[in-house]
Amino acid sequence: MGDFMRKKDQEDQIVTKSNALARASWKAGSIWEGRVLAISALKVRANEEIKTIRIMMSELLMGTDLEIRDKTKEEIKLALKKAIGRHITIHEPEKDKTTYTVIFREFVVNKKDNYIEVLLEERVKDHFLNLQGYFTQYNIEEYQQLTSTYAQRVYEFLCSWSNYEEPIQVSLFYMQEMLKVPPSHKQTFGEFDRRVLRKAYMEIHANPNATFSYNYYPVRSTKQGRPVIAIIFVIFKCKNRNKEDYYQEDKNPAAISNDEQKLPCQQSLAFETETSEEFRGLFSHALATTVNKWLIHCREKNQIYKPTAYKTLIKTIKEKADAYGDDAVIYVIEQTITAPKLNRLEWQLIKTKPQKKPDDKPISSEQADEIINAAKVSQDTKDAVRRWIKHSNCNVIQVVKQVEHKSKIIGEERIIDDIEWAIAQGLAELRF
Repeated sequence: MGDFMRKKDQEDQIVTKSNALARASWKAGSIWEGRVLAISALKVRANEEIKTIRIMMSELLMGTDLEIRDKTKEEIKLALKKAIGRHITIHEPEKDKTTYTVIFREFVVNKKDNYIEVLLEERVKDHFLNLQGYFTQYNIEEYQQLTSTYAQRVYEFLCSWSNYEEPIQVSLFYMQEMLKVPPSHKQTFGEFDRRVLRKAYMEIHANPNATFSYNYYPVRSTKQGRPVIAIIFVIFKCKNRNKEDYYQEDKNPAAISNDEQKLPCQQSLAFETETSEEFRGLFSHALATTVNKWLIHCREKNQIYKPTAYKTLIKTIKEKADAYGDDAVIYVIEQTITAPKLNRLEWQLIKTKPQKKPDDKPISSEQADEIINAAKVSQDTKDAVRRWIKHSNCNVIQVVKQVEHKSKIIGEERIIDDIEWAIAQGLAELRF
């Protein structure tokens, strides 16, 4: 009986909506709109005949530090007032259909009894019911840990693809249009990345109980200037977390425009090697980064690793690293990349690796601290550099010089953001 009730409680916490609604194009004015829509989905699924949906303030505030006070109620009231008539565009490619409608028809905010009542547009409500294979599911508690509209939208979008076995490639225009980002956020890919994608990534991964994690990777055009034209998302199911499979498999891959490049196998796998939990246990950060360089080098020469060959390559590199050490393997890869006529890793180069001089002593922690303190940057930047050194165990002198130089070009705030981003992704080198 107890197991049955626990399973029933879990099912009651699962938001279900169509993939089309999860990927729809609309601009959320506040996090309350996303929360209201998600909770409405739960209540509609529980009672299909329901017309007006009642949501308690306590349900709406779940996962936040906010209390039910007059100030909070007023904030919610003003946010929902602006949400009336919010336009949404819903594409259903399997039906060759596009719907242009609104989400919310009416709100009633009862401050005395601490609840709100919602009247949804019927065409939106239909996307919670009678779903035939193409739907998205996620846990409402996990969703309510998110505190920004972009994180909410990216989270739902990724949930709609979470059981798709291959990396997902979508055009940059599609992503910006889906999120309805303002012009200031999409002048360059760097702006879109910093203001939208990176913040959503940090927020989604801040939840230690998340049922999945992901990485993303920009795809550049071969045209002059090599602008970013698409984004690749690689989704991983988290290990040792909730093992319930909430996501319905969707066999329809995202559409890729004719202008976009096809995705070579190792383009996504190279990124996965450096960042995923599976490979973090196999390679050190330095070796993972070098393997990544090799795969990118092969891609640029149109040498494609098929999945079986890729696994063999990873296994061989692991065996060589165990036998000769990471430094020797890194040396072989770097020498092969720089050699003009070599198209495969030449392991006999291990014998030619120069030996480290006995007097090459590592820098002590006290010396590293002195070098960082002497850097011509702010204290916040110095603290970020310390965190990076602790994370990557790289050359302190080289990092300090790099930070001093780049801070004059892109500013220290961007330097700190990039360091935190690299640490969060588990990277082995900075990507200013």
